[in-house]
Amino acid sequence: TYGIMVRDRLTLFSLHIGPSMVEKIASELAQAVSSSDTFSFSAAHTTLQGHLDWSFLCADPDGKIRTFLSDGLPARASGSTDIRTEMALVSIQGPHYGDRYGIANRTLCALANADIPVRIAGFTGACIFLVMDQDQTGPAEKSLAEVFEKP
Repeated sequence: TYGIMVRDRLTLFSLHIGPSMVEKIASELAQAVSSSDTFSFSAAHTTLQGHLDWSFLCADPDGKIRTFLSDGLPARASGSTDIRTEMALVSIQGPHYGDRYGIANRTLCALANADIPVRIAGFTGACIFLVMDQDQTGPAEKSLAEVFEKP
């Protein structure tokens, strides 16, 4: 690997919203946050019922996003919001991860064997992204260092 990077003190927001609310919520959210509220990771998928399950991880130092989603969303839309603080993003970069068979399996098995829960995992050709509880980053780094070689 090229290294393991940890970004902590993040909040994980997970939304489950109807298709008619996606554009409205995205637009209102963009207006509710400032340019200093940076998104670290975002993932989404559509359910069989046509709803959007959207999760994003970001710094929310002043709580504006949390207030917008916990107070404003239920009043405007049928849907649900789950907010988890004290989260972290662990990212691993390496050459040609997408070309290596089993890289996802090795990553998730190493963490599962160490009893480290992963909330969200994402894999690209050269990066692995793992969203987990902040207090699990030390054990996760140790476990992953045993699986991946460092130059």
